[in-house]
Amino acid sequence: MLRQLHIRDLLCGNVGDTFVYDWGPVEKHSAERGLNLEGFLVMPIADRLHRKKLRSPVLFWYAPLMPASFVVTVTCRRAVDFMDPLHGLPGYRAFGSDLVPPIARPFLYWTGRDVIRTHPRLAGGNESPYLVDDFANGFGLTSGEVSKEWYESVRQNPADHFEYAAVPQVPDEFRVWKNRRVKLFHAVCIIPS
Repeated sequence: MLRQLHIRDLLCGNVGDTFVYDWGPVEKHSAERGLNLEGFLVMPIADRLHRKKLRSPVLFWYAPLMPASFVVTVTCRRAVDFMDPLHGLPGYRAFGSDLVPPIARPFLYWTGRDVIRTHPRLAGGNESPYLVDDFANGFGLTSGEVSKEWYESVRQNPADHFEYAAVPQVPDEFRVWKNRRVKLFHAVCIIPS
């Protein structure tokens, strides 16, 4: 089982830099590279965090916007610049500074040393080894229990399930991004219901 974090322990402020993306170009770019939305977002950011080596915690929030777009909000208690890589990702449409959207959920957390891929889960949810993150959920990114067959399909074929990501069953892993090994830790992030 993955360790559990509570959202209250991760907060890095409620105002941040916002990056808005159009769903279509992101999905097209990702499909061409065999990625789902999680791979499209997490790997460039995680790589940048490891190279930048900030000492302050940074929290990355994801929120779907209607119609057909989404926003990534970066919060930190100190001024940080994530124009690279967020500004350069395909589908980028707008930048600003704003409150974290009410339906935003954390998807990535930098502790000041480690990158943790957070998997939002409502308090009181069932414990299951087969969880999938749903990035297209109009109520906010949420990890939900699925069948073993669906889990394996999402895990083995990420590009075929663009808006879903299988939650790893191991607490950490290495992924390769631009010929560099990037270590990711995984944790369930408990969201009050």
